[in-house]
Amino acid sequence: MISKQKQKLIKSLQIKKYRKQSHSFLIEGEKSVLELLNSSIKINTILATNPFIKAHQHLFSGKTYEIIEVSDLILNQLSSLTTNTVAMAVAEIPDKEPLILDFQSYIPVYDNLQDPGNFGTIIRICDWYGLNKIVLSKNSVDFYNPKVIQASMGSFTRVDAYYEDIQEFLQKGKLPVIGTVLDGENIYKIEWPQKAFLLFGNESKGISQELIKNVDRKVTIPRIGKAESLNVGIASAVIIDNILRSTT
Repeated sequence: MISKQKQKLIKSLQIKKYRKQSHSFLIEGEKSVLELLNSSIKINTILATNPFIKAHQHLFSGKTYEIIEVSDLILNQLSSLTTNTVAMAVAEIPDKEPLILDFQSYIPVYDNLQDPGNFGTIIRICDWYGLNKIVLSKNSVDFYNPKVIQASMGSFTRVDAYYEDIQEFLQKGKLPVIGTVLDGENIYKIEWPQKAFLLFGNESKGISQELIKNVDRKVTIPRIGKAESLNVGIASAVIIDNILRSTT
């Protein structure tokens, strides 16, 4: 049986203000909850159906967090997803280690990223290519937005996001800045540096005029067809893939 207080807390975690107040976030869906269970992130509560609990009992052995068996109806009522009939969890927002630039050769940097689905996809892409650090402007979508967590498909457990003043960050970083624009150099015809910041712009407006001044090299994915633009997640995947194939 889940208390009304617990239900209220879970609902509140869909809002950034309350995630910050409680230092907690919501994880929804079987895949994401299983990734959470196999991570080092501190869990407060697991809510799941009887079949899920029975199937993964070995993961709960010796754990001290609360496990509440609920119906799929209750899960759907509490979830931000269209359908969630298996599991959800409440976990503590981890404290991050300071960002060390020498640890990762390429740092994806996002200016005013707004769409949670795009961000979740980007987290998943970076996890796939072994890039576990992402930098975003402070006005970007929250890493712990439930839609971001869901779209990352568990990669949120392996990728860290840092919210910075991008102008200041790029200037202090002392790495070349590669900016993605529509009229840049063809990414298939350039020699990539061994280390760089990869700057991506807002979904509709691109890189802001303030930040474009920091770009050392403008690049683009050459367009063959007639599409107006690419989704920022897709663009990230194409560019990161091309860089890593060329430099590793």
